[in-house]
Amino acid sequence: MSRSRIASLGRRRPIQSTRRGRQHRRHGGPEAHLQPAGPCGHHPLPDSVPKVKEVGATSAPLLSASFFIGARCQPYNDDYMQCKTENPGKGEFECLKEGRRVTRCAASVVDDINKHCLDEFRKHWQCLDNNNHQLWQCRKDEWKLNKCVFDNLKLEKTIPEAQGIPVHLRSKQIYAHYPALRDPGQAPFKKAVDAPGAEAPAL
Repeated sequence: MSRSRIASLGRRRPIQSTRRGRQHRRHGGPEAHLQPAGPCGHHPLPDSVPKVKEVGATSAPLLSASFFIGARCQPYNDDYMQCKTENPGKGEFECLKEGRRVTRCAASVVDDINKHCLDEFRKHWQCLDNNNHQLWQCRKDEWKLNKCVFDNLKLEKTIPEAQGIPVHLRSKQIYAHYPALRDPGQAPFKKAVDAPGAEAPAL
């Protein structure tokens, strides 16, 4: 190989990107939207995406609060799901703004429950944590939490299209360790399925 050939090889520009990366930039893919990476390779989100802190709760507290989050945040959830439907297969970036609104709303629910119903909330999610997240094992604690949240936040747990007495209001949970939810000395239930009355929660 001639010296001029070797010299020309040494002067070649290094490869800057893969073929796929060039296609992304040519067609306006994700790399075209992101700001330059920081020292750790982290791409900050654009200013158009609202800044919001994460909810900061583990699975048991989130499960305990989930129905109240749904009650308050349904409009934001609907907007997010509509955005995902309109951007099939590529909604992760396009729907960040709607997703951040859902996160902000969910965090507000958890904060309000901690503020007004901390004891009831803690007892319920700890029960879930100790019972493999099985809701039917923790109905007595759930009733107290539901009442506190409704009295203070006007949020109510509802199950869509529930037939008859909703499962979370039934006084007998047939799959629970203690199916008959009554305190010692409390009169037996007249029916196998009976919603707790207003005075009943001497639970």
